[in-house]
Amino acid sequence: MPGRSAPDWWRGGKIQLRVARDEYGWSIRIGEQMTSPFRRREVAIREANRLAADIRTRGGQAETVVEDDAAIEPSER
Repeated sequence: MPGRSAPDWWRGGKIQLRVARDEYGWSIRIGEQMTSPFRRREVAIREANRLAADIRTRGGQAETVVEDDAAIEPSER
């Protein structure tokens, strides 16, 4: 549509799957939408990579972006 910009999660024709820490654990975000939380970061990354691979097998472009968790207190990791 003319005059409309692409959503934030759609960068250069790629879907961004962001793995981010939230109050319930780790989640995968696509724009403002999110999956059920995961207890472990590694599991969330594995699931995001699986989703990205699934999108690519259907002809789409996707990437997994893991947000830095440096701001999280060490006791919370």
